[in-house]
Amino acid sequence: MGIINFIWSEDDVTKAAKMWADGLSSTAIGRHFKVSRSAVLGLAHRNRDRFPQRAPLNSKTMDPIRRRAAVMQRQRQKAAAKPASDRKAKIAKPAKMVIVPQFVEEAQTSQRYDLSKFQLAGTASIAFVDLGHNQCRFPFECMETRSGPATPCCGARTEELQSYCEAHRLVMSGGFC
Repeated sequence: MGIINFIWSEDDVTKAAKMWADGLSSTAIGRHFKVSRSAVLGLAHRNRDRFPQRAPLNSKTMDPIRRRAAVMQRQRQKAAAKPASDRKAKIAKPAKMVIVPQFVEEAQTSQRYDLSKFQLAGTASIAFVDLGHNQCRFPFECMETRSGPATPCCGARTEELQSYCEAHRLVMSGGFC
């Protein structure tokens, strides 16, 4: 569908101004001239002397749909103004259970970023290359060491599509340091 430029003639502007003064909506005027509501509003904006701004609608001149919308808006405002104790309480979702990991005693190393202190007590490390699906990939060597596929990792069970177990996700998010 191509764009058709409608050029308002003087007669069209006069007729539209009369329809506006008679109280027709911009949509109704647009339908008469086969143009959009926005085109009529643009014309009214550019010719404010012929299209005076309309007074706000009161309840006697409002159509039933607008009247109902105004009533609903007042009800929402009244409900928002009520004290919180009068409103229905929302049921809180249960908090997610947080697992507090117990780590092995901190190893004495001279390296700055030693991650071996985050090994879970009672678990053995697994080489990165031997890790399977849904196993924690948290490395236990310091960041400066480059062990490659032999890097020892946690290997604990993880949730679907997660790289780390719950305890090591806490470590990575800054929960334990």
